[in-house]
Amino acid sequence: MNLEQIINSSNSDEEIDNKCIETFINDVQSNFESFLKFPLYKYFVSYSTGIGYIEAHIGMQNKLAKARQKGRGGWWREDCSIELLYKLLEEHETKRNDGNDIDLCNFSMFIYFKEFKK
Repeated sequence: MNLEQIINSSNSDEEIDNKCIETFINDVQSNFESFLKFPLYKYFVSYSTGIGYIEAHIGMQNKLAKARQKGRGGWWREDCSIELLYKLLEEHETKRNDGNDIDLCNFSMFIYFKEFKK
């Protein structure tokens, strides 16, 4: 599924996030070698290899749910630019706070959908 299909088949931000996470992880699993070629996805590949895809999936969902509770969301909307997502990813690369690995995975997913799964 591409991003437009997911948006059109979903009723809430939570559904969009969850379907995107599922699609992203399935795409990584089915095309693992291809994902290794893109430096951007090293975060997800490295993190998920260490803890497993199911745990990564749950962690990504939980992190996005917490962000929605704080009023954040809508990364998939047109007003959230790819440039902003890259900037946020870059800012998170230097952070060492708890849960930052999951943030990097989520930003990787956002960019994947914005650039490759439109």
